[in-house]
Amino acid sequence: MKTLLKVAGILVLIFIALLFILPMIYKSEIISLTKKEMNKSVAAKIDFEDISLSLFKSFPDFNLSVENLTITGINGFSNDTLVNVKIISISIDLRSVLSSDSYEIKKIKLYDPDINLIVTAEGNSNYDISLPEEESGNNVEPEPEKDESSPFNLSIKKFEIINGNINYIDEQLNMHMVIQGLDHTLSGDLGAENVVLYTKTKINSISTTYDGVEYLSKASVAYNANIDADLKNEIYTLGKNELIVNNLFIGFDGSVSTINDDMNLVLTFQSKGNKFKDILSLIPAIYANEFDGIETEGTFSLDGFVKGIYNDNRIPSFELNASIDNGMFKYPDLPKSVKSINLSANISNKGGDVDNTIINISKFSMLLGNNPINSNFRISTPVSDPDIKARLTGKFNLSEVKEYYPVSDSDEIGGDLIVDISLEGRMSAVENEKFDEFLAMGSVVARNIKYNNGSLKEPVRISGAQMNFSPGYIDLVNFIAKNGENDIQATGKIENYMSYYMNDGTLNGTLIAKSKYLNIDKMIAEEAGDESTEAVTSDNVVHNSDPDTSSLSVIEIPDNINFTVSSTFDKLIYDNIEMEDVRGDLEIKNSTLNLRNLSMETIGGKMTINGKYSTVDINNPKVDFNIEMKNMSIPNAYDQFAMFRKYLPVSKKTTGLFSAKFSLSTLLDEGMMPNYPTLNGGGMLSTESIAITGLNSMNQIADNLNIDHLKNLSINDFMTKFKLEEGKLVVEPTEFRYKNIDAEIAGWTEIDQTIEYNLKLEVPRSEFGSDANKVLDNLIAQTNSLGANFSLPNTIPVNIVIGGTIDNPVIKTQLSKNAGSTTENTAKEIIKKELGNEAAEKAQKIIDDADKQAKYLIDEAKKQAKLVTENADDAVKLLQTETEKQAEALIKEGKKNGFVAEMAAKEAAKQLRKEASNKESDIIKEANKKADDLIKEAEKAASKLKKEAQKEADKVKK
Repeated sequence: MKTLLKVAGILVLIFIALLFILPMIYKSEIISLTKKEMNKSVAAKIDFEDISLSLFKSFPDFNLSVENLTITGINGFSNDTLVNVKIISISIDLRSVLSSDSYEIKKIKLYDPDINLIVTAEGNSNYDISLPEEESGNNVEPEPEKDESSPFNLSIKKFEIINGNINYIDEQLNMHMVIQGLDHTLSGDLGAENVVLYTKTKINSISTTYDGVEYLSKASVAYNANIDADLKNEIYTLGKNELIVNNLFIGFDGSVSTINDDMNLVLTFQSKGNKFKDILSLIPAIYANEFDGIETEGTFSLDGFVKGIYNDNRIPSFELNASIDNGMFKYPDLPKSVKSINLSANISNKGGDVDNTIINISKFSMLLGNNPINSNFRISTPVSDPDIKARLTGKFNLSEVKEYYPVSDSDEIGGDLIVDISLEGRMSAVENEKFDEFLAMGSVVARNIKYNNGSLKEPVRISGAQMNFSPGYIDLVNFIAKNGENDIQATGKIENYMSYYMNDGTLNGTLIAKSKYLNIDKMIAEEAGDESTEAVTSDNVVHNSDPDTSSLSVIEIPDNINFTVSSTFDKLIYDNIEMEDVRGDLEIKNSTLNLRNLSMETIGGKMTINGKYSTVDINNPKVDFNIEMKNMSIPNAYDQFAMFRKYLPVSKKTTGLFSAKFSLSTLLDEGMMPNYPTLNGGGMLSTESIAITGLNSMNQIADNLNIDHLKNLSINDFMTKFKLEEGKLVVEPTEFRYKNIDAEIAGWTEIDQTIEYNLKLEVPRSEFGSDANKVLDNLIAQTNSLGANFSLPNTIPVNIVIGGTIDNPVIKTQLSKNAGSTTENTAKEIIKKELGNEAAEKAQKIIDDADKQAKYLIDEAKKQAKLVTENADDAVKLLQTETEKQAEALIKEGKKNGFVAEMAAKEAAKQLRKEASNKESDIIKEANKKADDLIKEAEKAASKLKKEAQKEADKVKK
């Protein structure tokens, strides 16, 4: 017996040693195999740094630990980490492992998990990482039949999250939620059919925005509950449930069960002993400003229920009651309070349809310092045809705001605002323009308003503004405002505002805006450390750098706004561009901004714009403009317009005025800049008198031709036509004159700044200097001594190709710097041409006569071919007519002899038509072949005739 115990002890020691040693020996193999198997089961990439299995950390339980686990998405989410957990710790009961028929997980702990959940605008989610059924099942063998005598069981006793963070972004709902410092505990036998679950949750900070509105800002949350879960019958009974958000306490109980595919809800909830301060804690703007020190009075209560069946077609009945009684809050360092806050609100639905919902705020009132606000609001049938009754009245002395609400020292606000608005009626009356059935009356009046939130250099002052409300429209009676030297006045009318606000109807309106002086640049305060927008180029020319579009984004034009603005600005300054006498109409309609006769005087001239900016396809915004410019400064245009710098760099070295008339259309990129490969258009540009000095390409041409004054050009009456083709600027052949030199230029500039221009010059002999002309005179004398009698022309043609890029042009000319020898070669070519003129004319006459005869032969052949095909067409038409007569006669005769005979006759008629169709094809083929043969023979004869004529012409030339 003693020996047996000794052996057993040794075996236990060996077993324990193996538990410690084996994971160390095969650790890398275990980790590699685990990662491989885990990644097979999901559509994501799973990785971790380390994994360990130990009996010693939690004896007598196994402990499995995984360190730095990450789950990263694939495809469109390959750059997004879904989960990052510092440590996952799992404790497994050793006895349950040894029993082999059930496994008990005592505890699962997640330390410092970061979870990042994303739903795209298209509805794709990064957390949907399950494999498709057919993919996940390809390599999975069928599970063996279970032995009912020893069923497999898995139970989990406790699950914990420690210091978790969750970031949830839903682009479909335009929602963003951030949870920080999440601690969560769930305990109970999760493997049992009947279990009481205990849950405890604490969140240090939760912030939520929905559709651009912030509903919670760094709120704290605590939730404690026990749930009696009957998993077999799917009945969940809520016991003690307590929810605390900031200071607001809500308790609720009831049950949730499943009946067939429907959900049966029986829930009640109520706040217990809440003070008015507790509900204030949920308001982000108040909670964020010294909330703990706020003095409050009053009570708040909240209660309600949800009872009934919920499914895709039905909602349960519900009711929510909320009230505030004599609420008040006061900031500790401010002299006045917001007081006499009273609220009575009820939201209810008898069940079945969402349209049965009634929202009734029978009372809401408060005093902002000494400024009273009173309102009530009721709406029923909110889905089918909202029935509205509402009233809002208030009088605000805005200069008192700082006395009851903390405002930044940089903020300025003052003036009086008076509001009195009443609404009553159904939305259908507004939509059908039955304005006598809908009451909408009242006004908003502003007097001596002063406002600055720190982003403006000087405060905005509204000396007077009034909007009057009626059922059909809002009448902007007047609006008069100033901002430093800037002023603006406006009047107008807004129609269909109720349908727009309640049912996304179309908002119609007209506005007339006027200003004597409006400097937008000076209205906006400069950010500290902003650098000047001016830049100095390598040529020491100062101009505005291209705008930084990194912060720009596409401005979407709503599809349900139809607005017309007539504007008159005596002087308008924007982005350092001064514009005077700005007039025109802007129309917003169907996701498009239309500009109509928008005219202005700017950079020394006048500009008129007609066209549109469209966001019908928000992913491909588009502009389509017709622009006319008159007598505008060329250097200023280069300084202000990016397209001049991109396509016309010559304007950098040019002085003078220009006029232009052109169209352009292009898609815009995400920074509201042209997508140049889609840029198309064209027009004309003209100048009366310009000077070009120091242009690199002209300097090279002047040096090559040894004509120094080409470096400083003065050109009068220049006019060119151009096209824009998918971002490529094409300049059509354009003639101009510089001093006594006639010129022609044509070419193009590509998007990548490569260029190719052809410049043709007719240069007088006198421009080449005395040395070059002496050579020409000697050649003439030598030629005439042989019996000739002619003189050279007074001008020498020069062809120049300007290639390379805008920044680095490459010049190729017919003449080199050795002007004498090159001019001599050119003169020899001209002499040769003159001596051969007579023979060439005679030879050319032979060729021209042959061409005429060849053309006659081909024309006659084409006439004959046309006659052949016309006759064939007539024959086909005749055959078709006769065939149809015979077919109809067969069918008619068959009908006389009964159904069977009629069917046989129809089949015979069908065969007759088929044979006729084949004959028609043969006739057409034969006619076409004959016509082609006639033309080919004529072309062969013409070719032979021209070859013989060429031989005769060559003999004459020799």
